[in-house]
Amino acid sequence: MCGRSAQSVRGVEQAEEIIRAGGSDGRTRDANRQPSSSTSHWPSSYNNANMGPGMRGLVIRKSSNGNDGDIACDEMLWGLVPKAGTKTSPLPEGPAQHYANLMYNARSDTLYDKRTFRDLALRGQTSVVAVDGFYEWKESEKSAIGGGSGKQPYYVHRSDGKPLLIAGLWTSVPTGREHGYDGKPEMLTTYTLLTTDACPKLQW
Repeated sequence: MCGRSAQSVRGVEQAEEIIRAGGSDGRTRDANRQPSSSTSHWPSSYNNANMGPGMRGLVIRKSSNGNDGDIACDEMLWGLVPKAGTKTSPLPEGPAQHYANLMYNARSDTLYDKRTFRDLALRGQTSVVAVDGFYEWKESEKSAIGGGSGKQPYYVHRSDGKPLLIAGLWTSVPTGREHGYDGKPEMLTTYTLLTTDACPKLQW
């Protein structure tokens, strides 16, 4: 997995339906049970054909309402920021904070070797990120259009049009600032994607 993907509200809605229809135990769940939050209220402006770290995305996770099996869909920023800000040293505003440590991917095979990822996993701060596809780049051939300079992007997606469901981790930390309207701490909620070795067709 690289640092660019495509996500649509329609794809996230499909993912919610897939997750609600069957759980990890393989049994069909109650089709009438609705998640505590649904993508139905997300506008089409959340469609992003070129989503990268520091950008907002829709992330599916267990609902905090205490009902087993319920899910919620929330807006988060791509690029895990695990350290909280303080009043004297607040987190910087804008997407620059996400490029400081580039924690937008976490390798599955070393997940429990790194404290930040291990603690989130053990606390159950896991998620599913539904994307329509993602991009991989390959060095252009000399004869390629454009003279062979730069890299050629390839869009990887399912042939049946269904979304790719990618496991992830999420966290929420105070930025060190307060909301102007109620004085409550401002929170920053971010996520990272779990990756593994490339399949043979994509090992290039």
